[in-house]
Amino acid sequence: MPATHRIDNESKVLITAWEGHAEDTELVEVVKKYQDDIQLSPEYIDYNEVADFRTVESIKVTPTGLKQVGEMGKIADKFKPESKLAIVVSSNIAFNIARMYASLRNAMNNNKEIRIFKDFDAAFEWASLKD
Repeated sequence: MPATHRIDNESKVLITAWEGHAEDTELVEVVKKYQDDIQLSPEYIDYNEVADFRTVESIKVTPTGLKQVGEMGKIADKFKPESKLAIVVSSNIAFNIARMYASLRNAMNNNKEIRIFKDFDAAFEWASLKD
């Protein structure tokens, strides 16, 4: 599952575009590398995020995998102020998995507001707004 990252310094948004096949092991590895290399860097600590899954071809993510990614996110968010994560999807399956992830993260009492979108521009606009 390749992921490419783009940093919009003007809007203070980290954008990750995912493609290919989404599977537990690879998803966890890519998220860990993203956190280490970008998300937890002091210069991006107050940036919001957009995760774009519109070009993912197949999804084989288990509840265990979602929970593992959620735990990683919760730990990383301890070092950040309140933030936003916009998840962009194009299929009903991806939408339902994103909803499960958002519910899981909300149950963890995190400091990240998560919303799911089917339109990238709307997601980016929401993530760009500072409260």
